[in-house]
Amino acid sequence: MRAGQVLNGRYRLVERVGLGGMGEVWSATDTTLDRTVALKLLRADLSDDVDSRRRFQQEARYLAKLAIPGAARIHDVGEDQLDGDTVTYLVMEFVPGRTLARLLAERGTLSAAELLPLLEQVARALDVAHRNGIVHRDIKPGNIMVDDDGRATLLDFGIARAVGDAKVTLSGQIMGTLSYVSPEQVNGDAIGPESDVYSLGAVAFECLSGTPPFTGAAVDILSGHLRTPPPDPPPATPRSVARAVKRALAKAPQDRFLTASDFVADCQGGLPDTKPERRRGNRRVLTRATMVTAAILAVALVVTVVVVGLWRPGSGDLSTPDEGGKSSPGWVPEGLEDGTLLDSHDGVIYRVDSDGHVSWYRHTDPKAGAPTWAEGSGKRVGGDWKGRTVIAANRGVLYAIDDNGDLYWYRHTDPKGGADKWSKGSGTRVGHDFDKYIRIFAASANVLHTVDKKGRLFWNKHTSPDDGPVEWQPDSGTEIGSGWNTPMATLVSGGDGVLYVTRPNGDLLWHAPRDFRDVSSPWDRITIAEGWDDYESFVASSTGVIYARTRDGKLYWFRHLNPDNGLDEWSSDKGKLLNPS
Repeated sequence: MRAGQVLNGRYRLVERVGLGGMGEVWSATDTTLDRTVALKLLRADLSDDVDSRRRFQQEARYLAKLAIPGAARIHDVGEDQLDGDTVTYLVMEFVPGRTLARLLAERGTLSAAELLPLLEQVARALDVAHRNGIVHRDIKPGNIMVDDDGRATLLDFGIARAVGDAKVTLSGQIMGTLSYVSPEQVNGDAIGPESDVYSLGAVAFECLSGTPPFTGAAVDILSGHLRTPPPDPPPATPRSVARAVKRALAKAPQDRFLTASDFVADCQGGLPDTKPERRRGNRRVLTRATMVTAAILAVALVVTVVVVGLWRPGSGDLSTPDEGGKSSPGWVPEGLEDGTLLDSHDGVIYRVDSDGHVSWYRHTDPKAGAPTWAEGSGKRVGGDWKGRTVIAANRGVLYAIDDNGDLYWYRHTDPKGGADKWSKGSGTRVGHDFDKYIRIFAASANVLHTVDKKGRLFWNKHTSPDDGPVEWQPDSGTEIGSGWNTPMATLVSGGDGVLYVTRPNGDLLWHAPRDFRDVSSPWDRITIAEGWDDYESFVASSTGVIYARTRDGKLYWFRHLNPDNGLDEWSSDKGKLLNPS
């Protein structure tokens, strides 16, 4: 191709501005509308390749769905004959500026304050793509254009794929750029929004550090994505940003953020900023980045909002905390503001940090919600977990999984007092291939619910949780439900088979089998509250006590009065703050 050539009598090529494996990108003049556009041209030798042409057309369809700021708009798609060759092209919005890759080549690194506005804009575009069932699969600095005003635009949906799909080719090649590709793309597993979150985390790491998280030969990079823990960002990186980047780079999709905006919001928790609002239907909704302020205000105003019999959380009376417990009401153990929280039987909470260490806490007043904690809360228990990650807990029984997918059983013999004592059988391997599940929950001390990548829910019962043998009840592994991989913010076990689920729209749902010990028992589902999109994580118990944490680390107490039947009844003082700063 050469400057001055005209496609279909309308698009005059001006200058080649990019070159890639599938073709080249030109700036061009739309002579009909007298405007500058970008023309993406498929390589001539690929014009007869069915898969390449399909991918080109697929990009046009995907871009047509994403006519929003933050993603390049599609104007036209077509074919023409030039010099005897078929030219397949896309006509797109011309985005001025330079790629983030070029910017990094010139600058070396970006500060967190410079990076986060760019990430936020890319995240908004990705969220829209993901809501439309599209995964980009090639998030990298070269596909992010930045103009002189700091506006970021996401480019190149050429290898995008529908949520749930794996590899696009039959030849076994990995689709995506190796330095930023997610572990599931390397393995050829099903992909989802979390795959793009991983790649965005890799981009963020490079912006802060000057290099991608894993470097070297191709085999070293791929091995890093699959097996090597992500390195720490530079020491000058704000703590909230460093923590969020490492979580975005988690090996397992379920350990990452649910959405790209959640990732950015967690980063922004450590930087002063004011975030924009967006609207969903007729309901005013704050972006995830504003929830730090929103959650605090919801509690401070002590307002109960009733909508079709549903209440909005965060409305408890915080003025006079109850006395009680071994510690004074003003004392707050460290660590509750982050990490993964597991179990809450009798007020006991196990916290798993980003390095896999487990800490013990006990809320001494789970019934009434006074902000008092047992002496020793926050101390580490379990010692060296030998590379295993604790994933589920109930009544002092903990389950951990290793990189091979093997499942291990532990029993903490002093969950009430917090002494670092464990039963003789702790560390026994009780299962294998558990890495095929995207979610694992301890419905009781010996019943596990698992969800696979297809969204199927399975029932598994351990025959003797006190001794931790390898035997499972014969009908373990029975499928008891489907559709559990649909978008949800959080899903936790409340014990005795009860599952509490938050949906992206903020609804809190109660799910429970009529007899959790019976694999054939039918399930009930009831919506019991709204507004739970204010919380990033929570844990629940069989007594209906729920601990919910906002993105700025505030932990609140609620008590559902009917965990057995799911009735929408709550204690009047729900929403108590347990870790005031």
